[in-house]
Amino acid sequence: MSLTSPIFTTPDSITKFRGDTSRLKNIVAIAERVTPEFYKKEQERIFKRAWLPVAVASDVAQSGSFVTADVPPLKASLLIVRGEDDRIGAFHNICRHRGDKLVHSASGCQKAFTCGFHAWTYCTEGKLIGITDETQFPGIEREKFG
Repeated sequence: MSLTSPIFTTPDSITKFRGDTSRLKNIVAIAERVTPEFYKKEQERIFKRAWLPVAVASDVAQSGSFVTADVPPLKASLLIVRGEDDRIGAFHNICRHRGDKLVHSASGCQKAFTCGFHAWTYCTEGKLIGITDETQFPGIEREKFG
């Protein structure tokens, strides 16, 4: 794709420089930066390596309060919750049993999170605290499934 492509020649997409441009060393090739390949590189080099703000402390002001946040570049859903210990934690919003989304609402307040699929239950600190029909999982180590 070139900068002369119709997609890049609309009046809104052409950068107009004003003032002294003699010190400009490079021109950014926009066409290269709007490709799926470039976006994939950004996902790896930026989004997966940097802190991404998804909530603020006031969003989870009291114990048990939570918000969920989807982070499309990472293809992840997060659960941000203030635990009973008053610490804020961020977890993948999935049940470790079958990978279903654990919380489907955007926000709320509760003492534990129970998966609607098979009813595995997690406390606000992220620990697995309940397994429906635990006899089906002999020798399961709960601490590895939080």
